[in-house]
Amino acid sequence: MNEQTDFERLVADQLGHAAVGAPPESAITETIERAGGSRRLPEWLALIKESPMRTNSHLAVGSPTVRVLAILGATLLLALTLAAAGAGAQRLMAAGGPIVVDQSGEGDYDTIGEAVAAAADGDEVIVRPGTYAESVMIDKDLAVRGEGAAVLQAPEEGPTAITHGETADGERYAMLLSDVSGSVEGLTFRGDHSLLIVSGGSPTVLDNVFEEVGFAFGTAGLSFDGSSIVLNRGTSAAVRGNTILDGGPIATFGGASPTIEENVLEGGPHLFLTSDSDLIVRDNRITGTLVQGIGMYSSGNVLIEGNHFSDLTGIGINLDPDPVVPGVDLIVRDNTVAGASRGIEIAQGAAAMVEGNTLTDNEAAVRSQGSSGRIAGNLLFDNRIGLSLIDYPGEITDNVIEGGGAGILIQGGSSLIDGNDVTGHSGRAISIGGDSTATLTDNRSCDNGENLWIADTAEPDIDDSNEICEDATTE
Repeated sequence: MNEQTDFERLVADQLGHAAVGAPPESAITETIERAGGSRRLPEWLALIKESPMRTNSHLAVGSPTVRVLAILGATLLLALTLAAAGAGAQRLMAAGGPIVVDQSGEGDYDTIGEAVAAAADGDEVIVRPGTYAESVMIDKDLAVRGEGAAVLQAPEEGPTAITHGETADGERYAMLLSDVSGSVEGLTFRGDHSLLIVSGGSPTVLDNVFEEVGFAFGTAGLSFDGSSIVLNRGTSAAVRGNTILDGGPIATFGGASPTIEENVLEGGPHLFLTSDSDLIVRDNRITGTLVQGIGMYSSGNVLIEGNHFSDLTGIGINLDPDPVVPGVDLIVRDNTVAGASRGIEIAQGAAAMVEGNTLTDNEAAVRSQGSSGRIAGNLLFDNRIGLSLIDYPGEITDNVIEGGGAGILIQGGSSLIDGNDVTGHSGRAISIGGDSTATLTDNRSCDNGENLWIADTAEPDIDDSNEICEDATTE
C-alpha cells in the first residue's frame, strides 16, 4: 500500500472518531459524482466506497455516509482556519523571521508604515533598497534595518511633532520613535525635514546616513529647528556610528540623557546639547562646522571625550551650561581640536575639568572668563594663544604649551599655575596681568620671545621651583 498523504491521514483520523447519527447517505452519491468517476480514486476516497453497515435503521460508525460527513467536517474546519488567517497571512509567514519591506512587491509589505503596523514587539523589519516617501511613527520595540540604499524621505504634507519645548511649532519628520527600545539601523534619511525624532525610551540609532537633513547652525540664525536627529523627552538613546552630511545637528532637549558616540558630522552639522540630565559625547568626528562643533548648554553632568574636530569656522567645544548648577561634573578630556577660532570656550560660572586634550593651530586653544575648574595635561601646539583666562581661580597644571604667539595669559584671579612647560613662542610665554594673585610653582619657560611678564598691579607668588630661562624679563 502506498504511504498515506497528510490529508489522507487527517481524513482517516476523522473517520476513526466520527459520531453516529447524521444526514442520510444521499450525500455519498453527490460526492462521488463531483469527484469524477473515470479517474483513479485516492486511497482516502476509496474508503467511502465500502458497503454501508446498518443497525436498526441507524448509520453505524463504519458507514460510508458517516465517513463522508467526517471528510466534509475536516474540510470545513480547514476552510474556516484559512479564512480566519486571511487578513494576517503575511504576518503569520513572517513570524518565524524578519518582516521584509520591498517596493517591488517581492517582500511582505510595500511600505515601512505597513510593516510597522503589522509588527509586534521584538520583530525585525528589513527595508530593501528604494526611496520611501513616508513619515513613520514607531511605538513598538522593533529592530528596523535597512539593506543597501534604503532611503527614507519625509513627504511634503506629512505629520509634524514637537522637537523641543512645549509651545514650539511642530516639525515634519521621516521617523518618530515614541517611548521604545529596539533599534534603527542602516537607513538613509534624505532631504529637508527628513529628520529622526527620538522621544523617550532607550532605542539604539546605529549606522544610519543623514544627507542634507535640516540646516547647519548659523545658516538661518541661531535656531533650534532644522536638526538631523532630535533626542528629547528624557530619552536615554544610544546614537552610534551615524554619518551626518551637509545638514542640521544632532540635538538634545527635554531631559534627554543619551550616549552620542562614533558619529561623523561633515559640512556644517554639529552637536547641540541642552538638557538637565546626564550626557555622554564620545569619539565623534566633526569637520567643517560654521559656528561650533559642540554647543553644550546642558545643566547636568556631561562627559565630552575623545572627539576629533577639524576645519572649523568657529568654536570647537563651547561650554555654556544654562543654568549653572553647582556640584555637577563637566568633563572635557582627550579631544583633538584643530583650526578653530577657539578650541575650547568656557563660559562664565562653569566649572569644567579640561584634561588631556590636544589643541593645534587655533586662534586660542582654551579661552575662559569667570569660570573655574582644572586645565591639566593638555598638549597645545602652534596656537596663536595657548591659554587665555580672565578671573580664573582654578588649577592650570602639567600642560605642554609649544609654539605660536603666546603661552599662558592670566588676567586677574588666583590661579594655581603648576608644572607647565611653555616653549617656542614668539611673544610672551607666561603673562600675569590685572590684579592677579596667581601662584606659580615648578613651571618651565624657555626659548620664548618673553618668558615671563608681570603687570604692575599683579601680585603673583612665584617660588624658586620654577625654571625661567635667562632671557626672561620682569616689569
